[in-house]
Amino acid sequence: MIVLFIIGLGFWLFGYVGYKIAIGVFDMFFPSENKSTYTFIDNSVHHHKHEHKNIHIIDEQTKENILNNLN
Repeated sequence: MIVLFIIGLGFWLFGYVGYKIAIGVFDMFFPSENKSTYTFIDNSVHHHKHEHKNIHIIDEQTKENILNNLN
């Protein structure tokens, strides 16, 4: 019984070591991107640009035309 335990432990250890070697070789040929462990949160105020448009009325006819087109 102890022999089977030792054989099973050996297979498990060789499997683990083989897995680690395979991962190391894979990482040499296909390196993963370095991901930062820091999370940067930007709480700055969102600034936006807008224009102030003014309507200058020249005469009564233009005023009526504009007011009629708004409705």
